[in-house]
Amino acid sequence: MIIRIVGTSPDADTLLSRVQASLEELGLLWDTVVEIHDTPEYRESMKITTLPALCIEEPSIKFQDMIFEWVIPEKTELVNLFVSLFGSGEEKKGSCGTCTSGSCESCSC
Repeated sequence: MIIRIVGTSPDADTLLSRVQASLEELGLLWDTVVEIHDTPEYRESMKITTLPALCIEEPSIKFQDMIFEWVIPEKTELVNLFVSLFGSGEEKKGSCGTCTSGSCESCSC
């Protein structure tokens, strides 16, 4: 996954820091590219009119979307956003403690 912060102002730097801290708290930073990416072509393709903006891309499924623009959410708001979008990054255990989906063939989780 790629998270792109669009803009080059101090606000964009603040947003970048908060996004990284939020993803780190959730254990998702290791699997996510977080970068500042600001070109006129990208702004136009994502229909960004106000900076900073946060965009999410998943190249494997050719997905890209602008999540928000013109705001810098608090870290707790970003954590909640990323949990709603991607989950917490923590492995889920079934009741037996061994399977990861909550249901497996070797037990009755």
